[in-house]
Amino acid sequence: MYEPRVLDQIRQHAQKAWPDECCGVVVDGGVRAGRNLRRGAAFELDAATLIRAHGRILGVYHSHCGAPASMSAADREHARWWPAVDHVVVRVDDGLAGTIRCHGHDGALRWTSV
Repeated sequence: MYEPRVLDQIRQHAQKAWPDECCGVVVDGGVRAGRNLRRGAAFELDAATLIRAHGRILGVYHSHCGAPASMSAADREHARWWPAVDHVVVRVDDGLAGTIRCHGHDGALRWTSV
């Protein structure tokens, strides 16, 4: 599980992006908030965020607005291109971030933070 400050950074980014999904990466030392190239209930992480991630990428994160913090079929499809990193989803309801779940690239749950 990530340090509490990293989880707080993810939650803050998700709340700021609401009602759209947020996305970014977790690297050694913290979070690199990305720019979502899509709107609404979808995400596409911009390439510049990956280039600026000056460290080993530990995870890719995004939010689900009004939906569980579980990986969707589209999330699992996307995750197969990133098999060696965590896939983190945060639930956001009415602008308030809640449960964060971390999954493997196959969708298997690794941990939950409420």
